[in-house]
Amino acid sequence: MNSLVPEHFQQFPFKEGFLSTAGPFYAFNGPESDGTRFGFVSEAKHGNPNGVIHGGVLVTFADTFMGSAVYFKRGRCATISLNSEFIHGVAPGKWIDGTAEITKMTSSLAFVRGTVSCEGEVLLNASGIWKLFKKPRADKPDHGPNV
Repeated sequence: MNSLVPEHFQQFPFKEGFLSTAGPFYAFNGPESDGTRFGFVSEAKHGNPNGVIHGGVLVTFADTFMGSAVYFKRGRCATISLNSEFIHGVAPGKWIDGTAEITKMTSSLAFVRGTVSCEGEVLLNASGIWKLFKKPRADKPDHGPNV
């Protein structure tokens, strides 16, 4: 495991598709875990021509961990709306934190706010809405968040 990954963070099990190449992303799985803390180690592959982490990586990370927070509370879901504001940039090579807050949950929708930060400095704020599914897809087993 990379030395920048804090204790009690467990790698998401994405084995195929876009998220298997975008991360790896991690979820906090330690004492007092409530399904709201996430992170990833930014690498050169996450950079843009300006020498900072590409905004698309930050939005992908936010979409993934915000949906995962919903998954950990209610099960399978899908993003139907995601808004983001870029606040600050940071060069690759650092641990990036993600925190999610479910602000409202109905029988069919979850409303979530997320923050992406590095060493206490906010990089991105996001908000979104997730559709909640009543049961798993019959053609694909439920292997975890956003899979």
